[in-house]
Amino acid sequence: MRPGVRRALPWLVVAFWVALIAVAAPFAGKLGDVQRDRAVDYLPADADSTQVAKIQDTLPGGESTDLVLVYHRDSGLTPADRAEADEQTASIAGAHELSAVPRGVPSQDGTTLMYAISSTEPGQDEDVRAVFVGEIRETAKGGDGLRVEVGGPGALNVDALEVYGSLGGPLLYTTVAVVAILLILIYRSPFLWLVPLVVAGMADFLSMAVAYGLNQGFDITISGQSAGVMTILVFGAGTDYALLVVARYREELSRFTQPYDAMAAALRGCGPAVVASSGTVAAGLLCLLAANLNSSRGMGPIAAVGVLCALFAMMTLLPAVLVLLGRHVFWPIVPRTGACRSSAVRCSPRWAAPPGAGPSPCSSPAVSCWARCPSAPSPCPVTSSSRTSSPARRTRSVPWRRSAAPTPTAGPSRSPSSRPPAGRTRLSPRSAAPKGSSPSNAAAAAAAGPRSPSSPSTGPSRPGSGPPSRPCAPCPAATSADPAPSSWTWSRPTPVT
Repeated sequence: MRPGVRRALPWLVVAFWVALIAVAAPFAGKLGDVQRDRAVDYLPADADSTQVAKIQDTLPGGESTDLVLVYHRDSGLTPADRAEADEQTASIAGAHELSAVPRGVPSQDGTTLMYAISSTEPGQDEDVRAVFVGEIRETAKGGDGLRVEVGGPGALNVDALEVYGSLGGPLLYTTVAVVAILLILIYRSPFLWLVPLVVAGMADFLSMAVAYGLNQGFDITISGQSAGVMTILVFGAGTDYALLVVARYREELSRFTQPYDAMAAALRGCGPAVVASSGTVAAGLLCLLAANLNSSRGMGPIAAVGVLCALFAMMTLLPAVLVLLGRHVFWPIVPRTGACRSSAVRCSPRWAAPPGAGPSPCSSPAVSCWARCPSAPSPCPVTSSSRTSSPARRTRSVPWRRSAAPTPTAGPSRSPSSRPPAGRTRLSPRSAAPKGSSPSNAAAAAAAGPRSPSSPSTGPSRPGSGPPSRPCAPCPAATSADPAPSSWTWSRPTPVT
């Protein structure tokens, strides 16, 4: 891809998301208008009560609001309590249009007095019904040991609406706070945690617009419960996908200089797994379409929309924002290009050179160049395969040592007992040839230059079959100021028991 297109692509993705949110904003704001939390919305569609409720909706003033006023005193109601109850119910009957005059029904032990109240005044408007129930609760009050409670189907529906309505506020704030705390603990960065959180918020906004479209196009029931679950799934699944993408992106930044190349490699590596995970979750949620309850059947596609919107945002908007912000968004732990992450060569204190023993393997120009330049050819034929192959078992490095006597031959010496096993291998320094003898391995390799993997060799060259039959080639990116590469012999790793 041309450099100009690479620089413009993240900006185009961000511009696309800005336009998409601008188009979805009017529809996302209407989601609360189509939420239904009546009792019949949670019942099976073929239930008799559901069918009766649908018929009542077609009648003028069809649905009545039924309430129950309960007066209770633990020691028994007094005549003053009964008089106060009659006075309050008479006040309610005078202020509202009731279907019948409320009459008190006492309990056998004389501690409770119940009044049934029914009215068609609120009709089918849930807001008017909430106001009606609230006014009755303001009128019916107790005191001095007298308790007054307002219940019944009408009060139950109003309380349910209030609970589901709170899901959009406290539940959302709690979810965002928990996700933010987790991201801060995981990323250990004062800035990075904001990126997945903002992207998840935009995905939630998009999912609300899509859910409204499903309600208008397919008459899918949307309740406060399903809307709250959708929000939690967007932030939960979106954070999960963001963790995978960011972790892989951080690793690739140590291999690539440009953030665009690192993000492209990260998406190629973890993208299929993230898409497969999201697809299985969405498919499982769609199985709720076979449920008999209206609330459960509507929750399936709504929750699946939340998961898919989270996937879409984390695979498009999140990578674009991370590329634009660069590697410094990981501050204070900024990944640097050229980190030694090879499975074949690992720099550790155990490889430090003893006094007077010469340079250590990590100071080899060929090894250091290969570690910081992943695209450069491997300094040794076997090392390129060992970078990608998983070691069969964990090994402990053997302290390297300088050979006791120089070897005048052209190839590296090898233990006659057996070849080192495939997998993780190490290099040990070897002394250069003394004056007057044949040239050393390093000098011969430097004079010959780097050889291609297909060049003939005198020893085994199959990946993982054993040590190379020639010394390591010099680093192609080494400058004239770099010291001449040392010659190394292969030492057998010691298994960890």
